[in-house]
Amino acid sequence: METRAPSAQWSPTTGTYSIVRTQIRSTKFATDAIVHHPTRLAIMVHLVRHGGRDKFHAVGMMLGDQSAQSLSLHCLALDNAGYITRANVFVGRGLPRTWLELTPAGYAALARYRDAILGMYVEPIAEPSAGINSMEAAA
Repeated sequence: METRAPSAQWSPTTGTYSIVRTQIRSTKFATDAIVHHPTRLAIMVHLVRHGGRDKFHAVGMMLGDQSAQSLSLHCLALDNAGYITRANVFVGRGLPRTWLELTPAGYAALARYRDAILGMYVEPIAEPSAGINSMEAAA
């Protein structure tokens, strides 16, 4: 079990704040924080759908509302985690074109993330013993 950073909690009875440490239980539904971010997840899914490799500009066009700087920072986080690689290829008159490619570790991380998310929904949902239908029948 890991400990989360301390946080302050207001106590109305004493009128003061107290420092609280909370425990985080690891669950079978734990997800990768790098992949879990919506923009990074969208980048990785886009790369999978395009054969594992695509131009930085094409990924930016798919996201639409992300600036190039923001997209670059998300790609840097994925690159530092080893999930993608970035390569500059010079075309034409020396203009750089950045390619993003999903690594085997990136495919594995995305598969683990998918399995964790699907695992949340595969759990059976117990039906209530007395639900709305039984109330309608009684009326």
